[in-house]
Amino acid sequence: MDTQTVLSPPASAADVVSGGVDPKTGMVESKFIAALRATLIDNPAGKPWPPVDLINEREKILAQMTAMVRALFMRVERRRAIPKASKKSALGIVSAMLKASKWPKNPDKTFPVPDEYSDPKFVLSFRRYEICCAMNIFYQAYHRAGGGGAASPEWPPKG
Repeated sequence: MDTQTVLSPPASAADVVSGGVDPKTGMVESKFIAALRATLIDNPAGKPWPPVDLINEREKILAQMTAMVRALFMRVERRRAIPKASKKSALGIVSAMLKASKWPKNPDKTFPVPDEYSDPKFVLSFRRYEICCAMNIFYQAYHRAGGGGAASPEWPPKG
């Protein structure tokens, strides 16, 4: 088996514009990525993460983001259950989102792999891509909350 085919998305984001690239973020859109962005960035009810008391606690923010990425990684790579966590933590937010789904399996009615990537040789690559996007979205949420400096709506920051 060609490992390049298994480990790489079928095309760069620029090549898949008709395949659901969000022009504002440059991310290939999936229901999982859209739901996470809606929860953390575009939520009119308020941003659930990071909690206000952690905005200046960089080590705790890092620990939460690491736990979230590790859990998603272990779910994809080892089919391990996502551990329970506080609802206010990064892991708790992802855990609640994925609770009723079969993610990372495909087909999954809640969070399907987009058609362009549903060929079995691309599904694993796309799920890995979603993990990277999840990390990016959590980092955006941290940045927009003022973590690591002044908050700004620009992402990535300019300059």
